[in-house]
Amino acid sequence: MVSNASCLGLTFAILGIFLGKLLLSIFRFPSILIAPTTEKNGQWRFILLIGGIIGLVQTVGLLFLPESPSSLVASGDIEQARKELIRIRGTSDVEEELAGYRSQPAGPSEGTDNTEPMGESDPLMLEAGPTPEPENNEVGLLEFVTKREYRFGFMIVAGVMLAQQLTGINAVVFYGVSILDNLLPNSAKYLNAAISGVNLLVTLVASFVFDRVSHGFLLLMSIFMMAFFSLVLSISISYGLAILSAVATLLFVSSFSMGLGPLPWMVASRRIEPRGVGAAQSIALTASWIGTFLVSFAVPVIAHAVGMSAVFGMFAILGGVFFCWGLRYL
Repeated sequence: MVSNASCLGLTFAILGIFLGKLLLSIFRFPSILIAPTTEKNGQWRFILLIGGIIGLVQTVGLLFLPESPSSLVASGDIEQARKELIRIRGTSDVEEELAGYRSQPAGPSEGTDNTEPMGESDPLMLEAGPTPEPENNEVGLLEFVTKREYRFGFMIVAGVMLAQQLTGINAVVFYGVSILDNLLPNSAKYLNAAISGVNLLVTLVASFVFDRVSHGFLLLMSIFMMAFFSLVLSISISYGLAILSAVATLLFVSSFSMGLGPLPWMVASRRIEPRGVGAAQSIALTASWIGTFLVSFAVPVIAHAVGMSAVFGMFAILGGVFFCWGLRYL
């Protein structure tokens, strides 16, 4: 953990998600406008070049990334942890924070906030994993998947990540323009850009409550609202209600931004004991990519066979299933 505990959720959401979406929207909007020209003369490759440049800048930036003080403390390198804290905070008065890391060996790992709102009142913390053993040996991926003591954590991490993808967000991200283009041919591109802008705003507003409200509650509300607006979108597409479709799409994406977008990535560090966080994050990433692949592969096939209305009807049903699952486990 590098950010202060008091602003961890805000830092994660704004820097990790808000700024990422902001850059995406900055480059996405011009690409939408110039797409008709670039497709004809081959200049669409410049859009891919932008992504490559960003990746290169990030790679260089990683060389200057400080070590996580909490990880250094966990590995017993207290002096290096002190140096990194002084470097990060810009002050030599870091002994209190360092003592906090040293006094919580069994607490959540990197990215964990130990503030009151995510304490005893949150089910994700109530059912924390087994008490860690004194040694700092990390749990391997195979051990995390097969050992009974990690089974519940595995289910939570994988389930939340699958819910993130299988409730349909990428159907809107990948095919939003084509969905709206059939109903509002003259405004679809601009509406899609407007949806991205509102998405940014909702993420920014929601980030201020991530450390103050139970994450389980936010996840459940997000899933429920996405399922509801999927149903509305299914009905509006079926009856050709263009304005209602645009509004439902906007609210669908906003519902995702308030919980199911950023929070699943924080579940592993809050739910799993420190030794197993690395394996849990690997499971989370794998589940996310599996869900993304299923949606990107299945949506065009199903839409071609039975129409886009049925696709969002399916997402509404899946959202209902994940909501019922969340009531039991979140």
